[in-house]
Amino acid sequence: MQRRVTSSSSRAAQDLPTYDASLITKNEGVKLYSSRRHKTNVPYTCVITRKAQKLLEKYEGHLPKMPNQQYNIKLKLIADAAGIDKPLSSHWARHTAAMTWFNDNVPIEVVSKCLGHSSVLMTQKVYAHLLDKSVAQG
Repeated sequence: MQRRVTSSSSRAAQDLPTYDASLITKNEGVKLYSSRRHKTNVPYTCVITRKAQKLLEKYEGHLPKMPNQQYNIKLKLIADAAGIDKPLSSHWARHTAAMTWFNDNVPIEVVSKCLGHSSVLMTQKVYAHLLDKSVAQG
């Protein structure tokens, strides 16, 4: 069985405004969204999960578009309302997705591709210090 580990939370904030519903395809019954990273032009693919599909249906296939700063302000308001005492941001969501995959023993090559990094070396550079802590904690 092929493991699918992609997530919309792994997308960089600058990639969200370029979302285009016409780029959704279906492969073996699974909906996929494929595009290219704004920053690196590296291709990536995300699985459209059931929860994501419900959101797309709610917004009739068009995600609300807002600047990254406004998005992060809204995340902080949600965190405050939920009693979450963490500095939430779109960037944190990306790191959380990556660390979840690493903790699930997903190969670094797969994580790198999901994040749209230009190389595995970039992924190693960004996450090396976090991976060392994660390994030390067991």
